[in-house]
Amino acid sequence: CFDVENMPELMSECDIALTSRGRTAYELAILGIPPIVLSQNAREEGHGFVCDENGFMYMGTNPSDHMIESALDMYITMPKEDRLGLQNKLLQSDLKNGRKRVIRLIQNL
Repeated sequence: CFDVENMPELMSECDIALTSRGRTAYELAILGIPPIVLSQNAREEGHGFVCDENGFMYMGTNPSDHMIESALDMYITMPKEDRLGLQNKLLQSDLKNGRKRVIRLIQNL
């Protein structure tokens, strides 16, 4: 898609996503959409929250086409219960209140 006017609406219609390890991965997590994530560069490799333990499938930088296809196949054929488990893991992180949490941490220094 190019020149998408309402990305949140488009994303909310997805069951899975393939994205970079930047801001979009966090947006997908807030929506509970399990993403397959690739880093575009060294800076994105440092985004530690976007990892398998938090419900993402992180594939590193430059995975082979075969690895990406295998990951997509796994998600597409995954039982609904397993996909809901990934969704719940993503939704457990309190990303919506991140700004408030950071302000509170700074104020308590």
